[in-house]
Amino acid sequence: MPNYMLLLYADEPADAEEIARRDADLPEWKRIMDELQANGSLLSNGRLRPSETATTIRIREHETELT
Repeated sequence: MPNYMLLLYADEPADAEEIARRDADLPEWKRIMDELQANGSLLSNGRLRPSETATTIRIREHETELT
């Protein structure tokens, strides 16, 4: 059976109002995730960390640069 990735993403919330709006949607997402897991469609899931914690890797002129 082939595997697929479902990626849902949005800009990082700018304010408390946006966070509250997204948090209000969490019960619906939990229901969907539970349903997918129950029927064997969901293998794993996880949340990305905020972008300010990211490391960027660049290769320029055969040199690796981490920022």
